[in-house]
Amino acid sequence: MVTVLVLGLALLAWQIGRAIGPGVLGGSDANRTTGPLQAIRISDVILFDPAAGSHPETTKGANLAADEKGTTAWYTNRYKSASFGNLKAGVGLVVDLGRVQTVRQVKLTFPAEGTSVELRAANANGTTVPADLDSYLVAASGDSVGTEYTLRFAFATRTRFLLVWLIKLPKDPGGGYRGGISEIAVSG
Repeated sequence: MVTVLVLGLALLAWQIGRAIGPGVLGGSDANRTTGPLQAIRISDVILFDPAAGSHPETTKGANLAADEKGTTAWYTNRYKSASFGNLKAGVGLVVDLGRVQTVRQVKLTFPAEGTSVELRAANANGTTVPADLDSYLVAASGDSVGTEYTLRFAFATRTRFLLVWLIKLPKDPGGGYRGGISEIAVSG
């Protein structure tokens, strides 16, 4: 009897989540999760470093993460630990899709294995790049991932701005810890 009740509640929660979950970030077709994936063109890539302080990241090369060349990359600064030398919680790149789009997944390519990453989405009503981390909701994440990793949304989400947020850096062959993003591919 308890098992039937738990299964019934789980089914109800899933249906409610399907009905209202995507609406937090977008419109009525936001829960479209079937059919073939279609590539979404990236309009711009912008450095996101809200806690730059005395150790700001370079904006140089941010667009290399979306140039469709796996041999180029944007890199973070080098740090003494995987957690940004305890100087900041993370750093990332904001992906501007140019207009609100329905997003289902983002495929990332990294120059090295071992990055921990979150994929975050801004509210679909925003017309400018949000300046604080709390303006982006976590949509998917991966810990110590390989050089290629696909982050799939639980629900298709309508948004214009995505944040690829690095939260743990891999070891760098040159010493210390350093992250990077070679390629970002968005699909809806």
